[in-house]
Amino acid sequence: MDLLNKRDTTQDNDVLEKRFIGHILKEEAEELDNYQQSLMSSRGFTTSSLYNNRGFQVLEDHKLQYTHPQVLRFIDMKTRSSKSGQTTKKIAHPVHNKPIYGMINNVLRRLQFEYTDKMKKMLLNDYNLHI
Repeated sequence: MDLLNKRDTTQDNDVLEKRFIGHILKEEAEELDNYQQSLMSSRGFTTSSLYNNRGFQVLEDHKLQYTHPQVLRFIDMKTRSSKSGQTTKKIAHPVHNKPIYGMINNVLRRLQFEYTDKMKKMLLNDYNLHI
């Protein structure tokens, strides 16, 4: 009977862990979105396509999907290479890579340290789960 009980509690904990991961990803995506918008507006970007064609979605397998216009990645670049092979420096605006890698560090840190008994109780109450 111990094995059956262990399986039941493991499945319940898996549900809580998945909800926790989804919760963290959603919060961090919202923070990144706000931070990225403030960076773009402070650097003078007014093109609506940079703001409108972006989105974050937490998928069912608890992965964060980020869609954005390709131009946004090129704004980050410090150099450009032409077809002839010449490399020219340009002004870089760190609005894509730097914030995203910063968010990844935050997600890893939060996943590592915030899954406590208090968080488990909060998730149980929020999602009306009974374990």
